[in-house]
Amino acid sequence: MNNLITSLLIFINNPEVRDTDYQIASCLLSHCHDIRHMTIQELAEKSYVSVSTINRFLKIFGFSRYSIFKEVLNQHVHVRYSQMMERLSEQMPNQVESLLQAVLSEDTYYQVADKVRLEHLCESIAKAERLILVGSDEMIAASLRFQGDFVVMGKTVLKDSMYPGNRFTPKSSDLVLIFSMTGRIFELSYGLLASLQSEEPEIYMCGHYNFLESEQFFLPIPEAVDEVVENMILDYYLTRITYHYAARYGHDC
Repeated sequence: MNNLITSLLIFINNPEVRDTDYQIASCLLSHCHDIRHMTIQELAEKSYVSVSTINRFLKIFGFSRYSIFKEVLNQHVHVRYSQMMERLSEQMPNQVESLLQAVLSEDTYYQVADKVRLEHLCESIAKAERLILVGSDEMIAASLRFQGDFVVMGKTVLKDSMYPGNRFTPKSSDLVLIFSMTGRIFELSYGLLASLQSEEPEIYMCGHYNFLESEQFFLPIPEAVDEVVENMILDYYLTRITYHYAARYGHDC
């Protein structure tokens, strides 16, 4: 998904620097379905910046006029949405599942391929106001397409910081997805889990270990498998969640 949405995600995926560029990119992604109806003054107000700051931001992407920028962004949103709807009929999860079944133990395979957990997560995402991602840069980078696709389906997606000085507190209406293979982010950032839980949002975790109270909210990636298999399982989760959500809720966009 090499398009304008990906470029905007680069700004919000650096939450250690929440400057005016971060504010504008977040606003554009949150309103990407409405952008064609918004004036530059309205965008500036929603981003809490001046019109001149918006124009400076657009020049980063080579746009001299806001009207051209919003037309291109609108096209990219609808092209990707159309691609996703077309690919729904081409999805063949059984191919990937047969590969996973060959390398995982029977118990682990059925945990990874649990359709009930997938359905519950998609229902929770649909109800949530925003999707908040927390985790290591490596795992978050793997979720870039996942982020962009949910933005296209009208769901605000933000990456939160692991570090105390830059965190925001997820609201009870948010859904938090934590990505960490070993849980080391909790060692690097004291009080992170307590901070994320303080307003009682629904939280899911993906990795080797479950740091949450309920197994229902855990997406396991087994230990003692090759890194290629780890990445395959992570991508399997992200892709299955995306297309299951698109099939159930994407047509409402």
